[in-house]
Amino acid sequence: MALVWLAWRAQQIVDQLTPVMAHSVRTWLGDGHEHARALTRLNHGEAYALVIADYPVCYVLTVTPESDDEGEPCHAS
Repeated sequence: MALVWLAWRAQQIVDQLTPVMAHSVRTWLGDGHEHARALTRLNHGEAYALVIADYPVCYVLTVTPESDDEGEPCHAS
């Protein structure tokens, strides 16, 4: 669910960016290897951040893993 939100939010932002940065974000949206890396981080209890720096604005979209009732990270799929 976290990556779905991250992609949704990045897609909302892309139209506000310069063409070069918009292309970079669209590339990220289609990058399965980077999405797998993000899932790996979440599955290991680590946060994942997508930084979109388009001077003078910088967006930092961060997702963190949820934890179960015992404090263990839930696994993303």
